[in-house]
Amino acid sequence: MFTLTISKKAAGLLLSVFLLLLFSCKKDSNKLEEKNAPTETANPVIGGIWQYTAFNSSGKPFYTLAISGINFKKDFKNYKVLFNDLTANAIAGDSLQFVVNIPDAAVTTESTLTIVMDGKSTIYGKPFKVEQIEPTIANLNTEAGMRGSKLVITGTYFSPVPSENMVMLNGVKIAIDSLKSSNYEGSTSGGVVNGNIYQGVNRNLYTGRVINVTIPPNASTGKLVVTSYGKSVTYSNDVNVLSSTFTSFPSTILKSISFDGAGNMYGTVKNTVVKVTPGGGINTLATIGDKDFILGDCVADAAGNVYVASGDDYTLLPSGPHNLPLYRITENSSKVYKITPGGAVSVFAGSTNGLADGQGTDAKFRSPTHIVRNAKTGDLYVSDALVIRKITANGTVSTLAGSNNPAGSSYTNGLKDGQGTAASFLYIYSMLCDASTGDLYVIDDSYLGNLRKVTAGGYVSTIKITVPYYNVISFNTVGMAIDASNNILISTYDKIYKIKDGMVSDMHLNPFGEAIYGMALDGSNNIYLNTAKTLYKILP
Repeated sequence: MFTLTISKKAAGLLLSVFLLLLFSCKKDSNKLEEKNAPTETANPVIGGIWQYTAFNSSGKPFYTLAISGINFKKDFKNYKVLFNDLTANAIAGDSLQFVVNIPDAAVTTESTLTIVMDGKSTIYGKPFKVEQIEPTIANLNTEAGMRGSKLVITGTYFSPVPSENMVMLNGVKIAIDSLKSSNYEGSTSGGVVNGNIYQGVNRNLYTGRVINVTIPPNASTGKLVVTSYGKSVTYSNDVNVLSSTFTSFPSTILKSISFDGAGNMYGTVKNTVVKVTPGGGINTLATIGDKDFILGDCVADAAGNVYVASGDDYTLLPSGPHNLPLYRITENSSKVYKITPGGAVSVFAGSTNGLADGQGTDAKFRSPTHIVRNAKTGDLYVSDALVIRKITANGTVSTLAGSNNPAGSSYTNGLKDGQGTAASFLYIYSMLCDASTGDLYVIDDSYLGNLRKVTAGGYVSTIKITVPYYNVISFNTVGMAIDASNNILISTYDKIYKIKDGMVSDMHLNPFGEAIYGMALDGSNNIYLNTAKTLYKILP
């Protein structure tokens, strides 16, 4: 038998060579297995989360959460997010993100997010809480009002469901009368599903809301707070609850209302003079002209005689090109009428259209519109275009102030102080007479900055006043009065202002913000406010 004998050193060398060959064969075998094995997708990696807010068709908000990262599957059906123990399945996604709707129950609570993709769970590193939208108050229709009057709150992100909103005034809960959408339009981030892809878009929102409430009997001055969607907002200024009270009666739609000594109220409606008794009875006192004739203002004396300015007759003109005036002149125009308590109508002053002083029907007017009376002397004052005419108790007509041009020529138009006819007016829109002094106060061109004073002797001056905001009195000045404290009250389209010591302030005495047709004070200093719907008696 052949025996091979090798040294110990050679044996070690041979073993090393064998192991090296064995390792090399194993490595080649592994490469072959890797080449033939199926490829595995890399694990998804979460990069971050984003919250989105949108609104459904009824205006209620809903919230979505987008999870972004890499290595996501385009087929997102097995993806979901746990908000604590509430499950939200993916509604859209792609290789970089997927989106879920946040459950309603998770909106108000802090959640631990567990992100599940193909059965593999990852806990997001930070707690999550929905950033809810918060209501805002843009403005109020008034920052003061009487108990029982209307308060309109305009803002954004009020719930469209009235019961989901709460209004408090100085700690007193106020019932919501109604709620409607305003024309506010904005946008916010949202999204739509396009196939499997969630695309960010801007959604048009109609989130502006108007809440109508009535100030309750137990309300008091303080902060107004609106709560919606679990969030509260406080209005910046206190809401002042006034001590004034009011009662209401059916509307008569009268303009230029005034009172006689017995408390009867008078006013005009188109071509009719109406009498309203203290008990609320409404009677037609007299009718002048046809149905298209529109009377000017009227004023009553203590005995119940009513003096009416004929006004301009704004009958619609025939169609087609013409150079006719804006109003027609008829046999009823250019006059001041007297109506007795029994309803007998006579011409107190005026005749044909023109501009002439004189006794009774020897005088002429062009456009007698506003009329006031000095309760002490019985003298009447009438605005006649840009001129103020005075009519004494016996019917003598004279021109008190304003340019006095011959009939047919144009009036001087301007804002000039001075004596009598040397003065000029822009547009006489409303007047009052202070019987204690005989002075007249005139709204000229309907801007409160153009408050004019005309003395009993005919001197015209412009009164300096402080207006808290620009153009506080609009074109719709509808009445003037003077109270027992010699404050001037002016009613506009929907407000009553007071001028005291040269300062103008909103009295906040129109209970429901309606259009005002007329305003007057009775002998007890109560304010009567006539609107399209209601006649209000206000005790200041």
